Amino acid sequence: MIRNLFHAFLAMSVLTVLVAYACSFTWSKISYDTINTVVPVSMIGISMWFGYKIVKQEPYAIWTPALLFLGHVALFRGIGPLVYVFSNAFTQEKIRYGPWSISDTELLDTHLLNGLGTSSILLGCLLFLVAFARPKSTALPTGPRISVMQAAVCFLVPGALIRYGVVIPNTFGITPAFLLPGFLLKLSFLVDIGFALLAFLAVRQGGAVKTIFWILFLPHYFTLFLEFKKSALMIGAILPIIGAYMGNRDIRRMALNLALLSVVYIGSQPIVHYARAELNEISGSIFGASFSQRIEIASGMIFGTTGSIDDIIAEDEAQSGWLRLSYAANQAIAMRNYDIAGPTDTIKSVWQVFIPRFIWPEKPSFIYLGSDFYYVITGRDTTVLVGSTIHADSYWNYGWWGVVFIGVAIGIFFGFASNLALIFLRRHEFIYLPAIMLSMDMAMRQLNGWVLTGFFGQLPFYFAFLAMIWILSQVITRLAKETAPPQSASQSMSHSAPSKAS
Repeated sequence: MIRNLFHAFLAMSVLTVLVAYACSFTWSKISYDTINTVVPVSMIGISMWFGYKIVKQEPYAIWTPALLFLGHVALFRGIGPLVYVFSNAFTQEKIRYGPWSISDTELLDTHLLNGLGTSSILLGCLLFLVAFARPKSTALPTGPRISVMQAAVCFLVPGALIRYGVVIPNTFGITPAFLLPGFLLKLSFLVDIGFALLAFLAVRQGGAVKTIFWILFLPHYFTLFLEFKKSALMIGAILPIIGAYMGNRDIRRMALNLALLSVVYIGSQPIVHYARAELNEISGSIFGASFSQRIEIASGMIFGTTGSIDDIIAEDEAQSGWLRLSYAANQAIAMRNYDIAGPTDTIKSVWQVFIPRFIWPEKPSFIYLGSDFYYVITGRDTTVLVGSTIHADSYWNYGWWGVVFIGVAIGIFFGFASNLALIFLRRHEFIYLPAIMLSMDMAMRQLNGWVLTGFFGQLPFYFAFLAMIWILSQVITRLAKETAPPQSASQSMSHSAPSKAS
């Protein structure tokens, strides 16, 4: 893993130097289009190639933020910005004019920003792994372990209770609406982790386990669809895909599933937009519609009574699914504000994120960062939230040096979390998956937000999950030791240990 990350760092660094050289010249329109095509395509190629090499060498690496970060670069820094070159005329009209418009020069500047930021994160990751990574031989299991099925149940049961007992009733208007704590929302994803482990067992064992998986998963995924949230659809699908890959180690099948999921993601944008418009019309809010009203909207799209899915996607002339993958405009506008008006102070309140809300009930919410930035761009004061990305936020606060130092800091954490994830997974300690998943989410999605919320704000949750799971695993292991008959204790240990085939 270290060798491939090092090669990715070298390739990305060389690309960044070439982009910096290109930024020192003024080019023709055709030349800008060519450069602004070659650079993101190169980012896609570097990220995907070395990501593939890492997974091929170490299958468990698919659960690490180091690998997910390469996926993030390919998706949001490669595929996304290509919308400025290859999109249709309607989309070009939308992105080239109005408050979100940026010039070809600014687009090239964002490629330099992303190249430098990506190289810095890879450097930080390498610094930790080279200094502290533990070899495989030191990560072997040394005692009784919680089995995969036990871990799956530990996630499915409380996750389902939280999701279907609290989150869904609140979201679907079954109970009076109230502000759900962020920690509770994160715990609702335990059920998705449980399905990842169930998919692992379904592939390994087949039979009844496979039947149970589909009986439980299909209605669960339908409720994810009824939320009309792309993130819920993606997380709910990608985790079982990863779990199945851990069971069969078929990288081609996983690649095909992920490619299909990418198509679903792009196609889901107009569907979600249409559904939310219907929700607003019915209840005045995207959160207040009842379960039956959501069923009516979904059935209308599926059966074409109010507008078929095919028609909704076909009518999306602005290619909104592709646009959602690009943060080039957000980045360019943040960079423009720094260059014209000087630094902002969006990171100054970083100390506040480490104080739990139960200690400080009046702790301010940081959603103002997204709404304030939307106001900066459009001049409209609404509740719409947008992110600038970690790299652009670093630049807006501290310039190019901020991009480097904050990027290295993030990379060091990714190196730490990746190394820890590999240790747990090689031992088959799947009970730690909630913390592992949180670090993966930071690498894949949170980097599109703000330094304060997308990085520092996630650290307390990550370490809290680690502490809670460690305590839980110790309690479960001790109870298993105390209740197991002496003659069957060794058999229990042997049964729960990972097999050589794993």
